[in-house]
Amino acid sequence: MPEATDSPENVLSQMLWGYRASQALFVAVRLGLADLLKDGAKTSEDLAARAGVDAQALYRLLVVLASVGVLREVGPARFEITPMGVLLQKESTLRDSAILAESFWPAYAELPYTIQTGRSGFQRAFGMPIYGYLAKTPEADAAYAARMAVATSAMAAALTESYDFSTVSTVVDVGGGRGTLLLAILKAHPHLRGILFDRAPTVSGIHHDPEARQVAERFEVVAGNFFEALPAGGDAYLLKWVISEWSDEKAILILTNCRQAMTAGGRVLVMDPLEVQPHALFNLQILVVWNGGRVRSQAEIAALFAAAGLRVERVIPTESQFSIVEGRPV
Repeated sequence: MPEATDSPENVLSQMLWGYRASQALFVAVRLGLADLLKDGAKTSEDLAARAGVDAQALYRLLVVLASVGVLREVGPARFEITPMGVLLQKESTLRDSAILAESFWPAYAELPYTIQTGRSGFQRAFGMPIYGYLAKTPEADAAYAARMAVATSAMAAALTESYDFSTVSTVVDVGGGRGTLLLAILKAHPHLRGILFDRAPTVSGIHHDPEARQVAERFEVVAGNFFEALPAGGDAYLLKWVISEWSDEKAILILTNCRQAMTAGGRVLVMDPLEVQPHALFNLQILVVWNGGRVRSQAEIAALFAAAGLRVERVIPTESQFSIVEGRPV
């Protein structure tokens, strides 16, 4: 990171050339260097033999990784992992982030096209939308699900505690990933029954997770497509980080499906950031990677609700970056 005393020229230069360090980290993860160093320091020759790459070229990469604090050179061409580098080992959330960031890299190369047309750079780079790519790329799909679970864990308590679920019987988490938020809600509210709804690859095997087994008698998993239909009979339909990913047309379709599936006294809870400025990079990423979504204001979400036959009942701030927009049938 640039020092506070750095000149504007140095700060800007580091931003301009920062992709070199990013690409070095992507390759380090692809080669599994952090895991190869898990049991102690090794020479560049040894690492090259284990990774099946050119030793001289790898040495140059290792020196770069040492310069950014991921490795430490402890002898001539001999390297060990640092506490920062450990975060790139398997089972680490930052390793998942690296896998995703590398997957998104070609999409950002299409940023000029995206800005000119307003269309997805990911679609242009890969010839398919992001979820089509994830379905065909298991490693990236698993990394995406894991990264979303970690991000949700960081705000689950705030979202769970901010809404009064006392009048709710059944909660349906639409596009709920690995169920991190829903499981937190079920544990905090023992009277609730929960249905996790997402793509089949995402929810596969989740019943075996320890967290899910704790509430197994109240926890159901349904696989499907939220553009087609949703499990019926829920009192509350959660949409966390869902509406912001989609165009107005598709967001309205998801909300309409929620309204059609819910009980007479049901409600939809949209959980999203409502301010663009604090989420500028996230907003850009939605533009580049997805197709038509954006961080929306309260007024924009209200317009989507109206088109889906819903009205905004209230907006609930939370102790997280998200607000909860509650919608009820008109």
